[in-house]
Amino acid sequence: MLNRTLTFISVFFLSITLLFLALWAHRLQNRDSLDHWTAGEKYGYATIDVQSLNKNLKLLEGEHNDNKQKIKELKSEKQKLQKSLKKHKLAKREQELAIEALEAEIAQLENFIEAVILSDSNNR
Repeated sequence: MLNRTLTFISVFFLSITLLFLALWAHRLQNRDSLDHWTAGEKYGYATIDVQSLNKNLKLLEGEHNDNKQKIKELKSEKQKLQKSLKKHKLAKREQELAIEALEAEIAQLENFIEAVILSDSNNR
């Protein structure tokens, strides 16, 4: 009984081994027919198209240069606006000083008028 069991197990594993060897040999024979295929076709990944990459690179370089130019223009516009703002601030400050001077002059005139009125009322 033990002898039969060992024989059965041996035959079973031998048949499985032969089956895998047959499948492996079949695969080796079919692999030769794939020699003319590209790596992408064999393994299923995309191949790199150098021409389209170069074209896209040139487009990106053009966009990059355009963006650089826009940045320069925006910086110069910013500087112009900052100078204009400084001028307006200076003009506003000058106007505020002129208003303060006029208010001081008005206060002097009011004091002078009050003094004249008091002087006139004292003279009567």
